[in-house]
Amino acid sequence: MIFEQGLDFLAQLDLTGFLTVFWFWALFDLPRYVLDIVPITATAIFSAFARRFSRDFNRPGYKGPVSIVLAGHNEARVLRQSVIGLRDQTHKDIQIIVVSDGSTDGMERVAQGLLKEGLIDVALSTPLRAGKSAAVNLGIRFCDHPVIVNMDIDTSLDRDAIEMLIRPFADPKVGGVAGNIGVRNVDESLLTRLQAIEYLESIALGRRFTSMANILPIVSGGYGAFRKSALTQVGDMSVGPGEDADVTDKLRRAGWEVRFAHRSWALTDAPVNLDGFVRQRLRWDRDILRLRLRKFGNNLNPFSRRFSLANALEILNILIFEVVLTFAVLTYLAWIFIGYGELAPILLAMVTSFYLVEDIVEYMMVCILYPERNPGRLWPYIVGASIFRGYVMPAIRFVALVDDMMFRSSYRDSYVPQRVLNQATRF
Repeated sequence: MIFEQGLDFLAQLDLTGFLTVFWFWALFDLPRYVLDIVPITATAIFSAFARRFSRDFNRPGYKGPVSIVLAGHNEARVLRQSVIGLRDQTHKDIQIIVVSDGSTDGMERVAQGLLKEGLIDVALSTPLRAGKSAAVNLGIRFCDHPVIVNMDIDTSLDRDAIEMLIRPFADPKVGGVAGNIGVRNVDESLLTRLQAIEYLESIALGRRFTSMANILPIVSGGYGAFRKSALTQVGDMSVGPGEDADVTDKLRRAGWEVRFAHRSWALTDAPVNLDGFVRQRLRWDRDILRLRLRKFGNNLNPFSRRFSLANALEILNILIFEVVLTFAVLTYLAWIFIGYGELAPILLAMVTSFYLVEDIVEYMMVCILYPERNPGRLWPYIVGASIFRGYVMPAIRFVALVDDMMFRSSYRDSYVPQRVLNQATRF
């Protein structure tokens, strides 16, 4: 009976009524979807024709020497495997610097052994843990080459990943390049499969769009590259948390361009259980307001001498689609259930179907653009991924944002010792 009433209600809606009922989807989700898909589709079609008919389309990229910083805490178990993988890269002109950040698991001994074998070029260690930023900054001091790759030690790369990552540095305006990141342990649990779909949609497609629009917000600390002179200009990495987004914004403010190398693939392990996932996303999402408003909010000031439309759009993109959207979705859910009572489940199912159609089209684009990643095998999980992305992730982000607004929780991070955070400038 209620189902029939819901269908009758939907059938009677005109355009105005439809937009009134589904205002959240029309204001937030549909624009995000259109902004992602239309430019990427147009660019993909243009690229296909350009490669076929123009010999000059594939311009030469940077092929010079590269320094790679592997900084970590207690990474003895995976350090050798990571170094051997780097030595097997198609780009051979590399210098590898390993920094053991106060490790207690024998990482320093492993690094010294790799140094004696000639597999790495510099082995550094600190007696006390200082955090990823400080360890990377120490490694940068020993980098001899103009391009620096910063990556997590437990990240694995395609054999041509470094070659693809550094190509944009042929353009002297480029100060940072983000690599593409996928999930390595896809088949470990249902949750890792859902995250694998999320990574393909939000990173492979999402960052491809923001790079095209010149509003790429982050060069991930897990895998990315920088021009050494650009890092030096902006004072290297700031004390975390959120050091990767922080340094990206500093580069943009200094006038450097940031690009996305979508053909340079790295793989990382995603959280296997919900508890680990929630803790990870709370940590990531707590930094949004601190970085985008408290530290770099001046990017929105058109009267600032450093004002840049691209930088302002980058901040607005984050604030609208990660902050405003998060509060709007929860407001919308409450509005639906309070205002429409028994019809609310029908309306919610309708909104969920909108999400699903968008995700299906987005994932079709993933399958067309990245067939080598074998994304097709995850099609059975697309419904779950759509629901997870549409409702679970905004709920987690809401908790993170409120927690930071009320308790400034972004200034506390287990990945950075508190004594180090205490010395950091507060924003």
